[in-house]
Amino acid sequence: MKDDYIIEMLNITKEFPGIKANDNVTLKLKRGEIHALLGENGAGKSTLMSVLFGLYEPEKGEIRKNGKRVKIKTPNDATSLGIGMVHQHFRLVDVFTVLDNIILGAETTLFGFIKRMVFPSFLKDFIVFISSFVSWWVSTAVGSSKIRISLSR
Repeated sequence: MKDDYIIEMLNITKEFPGIKANDNVTLKLKRGEIHALLGENGAGKSTLMSVLFGLYEPEKGEIRKNGKRVKIKTPNDATSLGIGMVHQHFRLVDVFTVLDNIILGAETTLFGFIKRMVFPSFLKDFIVFISSFVSWWVSTAVGSSKIRISLSR
């Protein structure tokens, strides 16, 4: 296996009013490795991952994927690069169905409304697999099911 990094977050700085959440942080990940990001509450772990996923833009630093500099300004940018995030707290819409939550952000729309019969191609096999419960309301799901739904996004 090559020593090249699949993800490099180089010298990332992210500030909020009155606080520097990440100060010149570098994180390098190799393909096939498993990592844990540990630290006290308020240490900046979630902020760093939110920068990688496009929820926040850093004030300084750069992100590289497979050695190439990338700009991640939105979660859609991250998703298009194959970067996903399972949030510490569920980011599910309780009044939506399981399917609505899974396709949220990747849905096909017409005049601002979801076209229910058109699904992103990457979901077709998955939808057949889970067809027995995609119409459930997320509000009726228990914790472990909510984790599965979050992972499916």
